[in-house]
Amino acid sequence: KLPSRSLRRPLTRSRPHASRDRKGREDPSAAAAMSSTSCLSSAGAASRASSFPGQQRQRQRKESSSPVLASPSPSRRSPQSHCRHAQLRQQRASAFRLRATSPSIEMLNETSKEARVRALTDQLKADLLRTKAHFQRPIFTTAMIAGDVVILDALHSCGLLGDGPGAVPVVFMDTLHLFNETLEFLEDCEQRYNFKALRFLPDGCEDRKAWNAKYSSDLYMTDIEKYDLHAKVEPLNRALTELEVDAWINGRRRDHGHDRAMLDVFEDGKQAKVNVLAHWTFRDCWDYLEINKVPYHPLHDEGYPSIGDLQSTLPVAKDKWFEYAGERSGRWSGNSKTECGIHTFESKTSELKQ
Repeated sequence: KLPSRSLRRPLTRSRPHASRDRKGREDPSAAAAMSSTSCLSSAGAASRASSFPGQQRQRQRKESSSPVLASPSPSRRSPQSHCRHAQLRQQRASAFRLRATSPSIEMLNETSKEARVRALTDQLKADLLRTKAHFQRPIFTTAMIAGDVVILDALHSCGLLGDGPGAVPVVFMDTLHLFNETLEFLEDCEQRYNFKALRFLPDGCEDRKAWNAKYSSDLYMTDIEKYDLHAKVEPLNRALTELEVDAWINGRRRDHGHDRAMLDVFEDGKQAKVNVLAHWTFRDCWDYLEINKVPYHPLHDEGYPSIGDLQSTLPVAKDKWFEYAGERSGRWSGNSKTECGIHTFESKTSELKQ
């Protein structure tokens, strides 16, 4: 048990012993030096206390205030803490680099579009080559619209255009009522791809004057079905017969409308129909033309998504082009027709004979 406070001996700081020599005598010089150092320390402390009273009071207030818990210095962190902080710094650096180098949404969409077009193009070329290998006398009919130009370009890439024995004949039905731009664009494509289209005109008509003399100039207005029979169905039927066609390559697609919504690539019949773009969309056709920089019909730039005869083709607002059946929405405006008859010619043959 400790004695009471009054009985405790006051603690006094022991004065450092002066250096002594071997005989136990004090070294006067060392004692003098220690005395001088002690005096200087006391004088300096007194001077600081008297010279900066404000700082002393401020220090006292800080010491008397409640202590603030400070975060441990890096030197006092545990190894686990160091590891965690290093991981956080690495994650922040990785996130910054990702933001700096990651592509934009537009770039991602463009990459996806190009990949889709490549896949569709590979399938298109495979179907064209497969058609040529499995059939003896295939043909391709064209109206020079966007989808048909895609097929022309693919046929050329496959080496299936030209005058050689392995070429696929290109058949063009000239109704004598086409846009001049269509005929001019056909000639441009013939030069670009080095082929010559086989043109089939209405029977007994070499020009528009002969047509008017035989069928009248307003047949389209008075009897549209009869017009289609003589201007389109009969010339196609004649081409299929004269060329002894066993496979007919065309540009029909499922997104053309409900009449074509269930198309397969290959359809059986007297002449097999090869719908090589059946699973494409109108947007896909334009993506192909844009990516491969393929020239297209000039009337597309005038607002025509699909182009047929002068009297049955109207421009369509661009925001409706890529809707379902939007491409053909400008054809036969105000009429319930959705087909001109060339793809249903079997049912029309008996009418031609009447």
